[in-house]
Amino acid sequence: GAGVIIHPSGIIVTNTHTIMNANRIAVALQDQTAFPVKVIRVVNGMDIALLKIESPQPLPYVPIANSDALKLGEEILTIGSSALMRQTISGGKIIGLGVSRNLEAAGIRRTDLIQTTVNLYQGDSGGPLFNQKGELIGMMTAKEMDADHSSFAVPSNRITEALRDYLKEFPEND
Repeated sequence: GAGVIIHPSGIIVTNTHTIMNANRIAVALQDQTAFPVKVIRVVNGMDIALLKIESPQPLPYVPIANSDALKLGEEILTIGSSALMRQTISGGKIIGLGVSRNLEAAGIRRTDLIQTTVNLYQGDSGGPLFNQKGELIGMMTAKEMDADHSSFAVPSNRITEALRDYLKEFPEND
């Protein structure tokens, strides 16, 4: 699976279904530096997991945009880490907002997803969805099995809520 650093203290967001049943989780950054990971929060019903890596210095992180400001047709980018196509950057467009889908891997029904034209491959789940400014607008979570091959993302506002709730509970990480 993929993920993205969303806080300088080393907090990473990914999908819950990418870490379920894992005995051990590690993260490799772009420079191939590997870190053991602690799962700090799982948001039931949203397929959001917050992970934390310990680093001696603050880490660069992705700014989070307001997903309520998204528009149909907006151009987007996503970064994936599938076994088939490692470290890929894919472009596409937003073709649906507030879309309702069953997320099979997570066993939940979501009604606020972002639908995109991006093709997802196994291992791309948890990958960041960016706007043209490089801001996080969502996290890839599922693909359409029909002929259109669209994919779905959890909106960034849900990620912001999970992060804010965690930081309220554990302010020493702020």
